[in-house]
Amino acid sequence: MPAAFNAPYRRLVNRTRDRSRAKAFQLWVKGDVDRHMARLIAAGDVRPLPDPEVRRIREYAHEVFGSAAYFPWLHFYSVWNGRFREGWVPEDYFQAVAIPFINGAYHKICQARSLQRRLIGDDPSMPDIAYFVGGEWFDLTGARVGRGCVPSMLFGDANEVCIKAEQTIWGRGVSFETREGFDIDRVERQGNFVVQRLIRQAEWFDPLSPAAVATIRVATGKVSGRPPHAVGAFIRLGFGSERAIGKASIEVPILDTSGVLAPYAVNVDWRRYPRHPETGKSFDGLVIPEYDRIVAHCLALHDRLPQLGFVGWDVVVDRDGAVRVMEFNTAHPETRLIEMVTGPCFREFGLERYKEMTRNDVWA
Repeated sequence: MPAAFNAPYRRLVNRTRDRSRAKAFQLWVKGDVDRHMARLIAAGDVRPLPDPEVRRIREYAHEVFGSAAYFPWLHFYSVWNGRFREGWVPEDYFQAVAIPFINGAYHKICQARSLQRRLIGDDPSMPDIAYFVGGEWFDLTGARVGRGCVPSMLFGDANEVCIKAEQTIWGRGVSFETREGFDIDRVERQGNFVVQRLIRQAEWFDPLSPAAVATIRVATGKVSGRPPHAVGAFIRLGFGSERAIGKASIEVPILDTSGVLAPYAVNVDWRRYPRHPETGKSFDGLVIPEYDRIVAHCLALHDRLPQLGFVGWDVVVDRDGAVRVMEFNTAHPETRLIEMVTGPCFREFGLERYKEMTRNDVWA
């Protein structure tokens, strides 16, 4: 093929591929949302909206976000709440369209867990101990460590550590290693990962998440020319014997800046639970202790990252009262629960403007 035709041909191929991927994603979203809604309606947890309201939501999706394909999450938010709120941003639009612009070329950098502490500086709130990257071991300063010194570096006076593999979400790739059971050959086969100290959560969280460390997801955002601000938050709780919180978990919305919990949790199917399904602990009236300090800590860290417009921080308060940051998320910050319960949360971001832009603008 003549060189003159290469660039237009590549653009055509890329455009076709991107449209195919977008269509496949939209179909998956619709199927997923419809499945959740059908279960909730069948269980009597929610009621369908009148047809005129459904048409209004569909028209709103097309007018504001450029396509009726963004209707499903807006519809679900409305059914779940019993009414539609103008200003809501659907999860799939936020995830697939807005985040690549808000966070730019850095939007997937959080997947490199071994870089997170270095990105925010030498902050003791992140419990990192060491890193295994590219077949080599490194300490917190970035200095190489010989394999023979690794056990003493990892365990010190502790008997157990946590390992988090890179490019993983929802608790996948998280494991726990004891001094006695540590096999360096087996551990290295996981690929790149970060090793962290175990966190002992404050006693307040124990009745809510007995086996796994409770995770407070604090979402912080930055509008151009202004310091970061808190967008919303929820707390993720485990149950069963699993020590790493994954999809087998429940989430409780945090309703305001004082840390008041909603009187219910939701599970992966969006059903409401007024009490923890195992411990029986009621959520009504609970207020997260030191919540203002938690949020302030996340905002201070975000202020060190001006390249990022939106960050989801996973934090908790430990037994000693210190705020601990387990990780932060820039590619999959999970806004559904925050937006559905306490939103609209994104008016000042002006996210609808991205519907007129192309992905190439991300890198401009």
